[in-house]
Amino acid sequence: MQSARAAAGDAARAQDREQQQLVATATIATQEYQATATAVIAAHQAAVTATAQAHQAAITATALAIPTPAPNTITSHAAGHVVTVGAEEKDGRLFVTLELVP
Repeated sequence: MQSARAAAGDAARAQDREQQQLVATATIATQEYQATATAVIAAHQAAVTATAQAHQAAITATALAIPTPAPNTITSHAAGHVVTVGAEEKDGRLFVTLELVP
């Protein structure tokens, strides 16, 4: 009877050890998965941030390239009939020449 109890106790202890090993293995696997997932998320976030910064830099460069205020009116105090029209670009600016006759 004692040997049966001892055998049952040995079996129970062996089962406990096996269960502890399984729990430890599952814990390690979970921690490794979580570390990998965290690294992937961090890399993705860094890529998203870099892309957003690049887009913002492009938007800023585009905005700086547009003359402010953008020319949209022509003011003239001349009078007469237009005979010829000439246009020339100098230093990124458009100069329009009108020849008038009274």
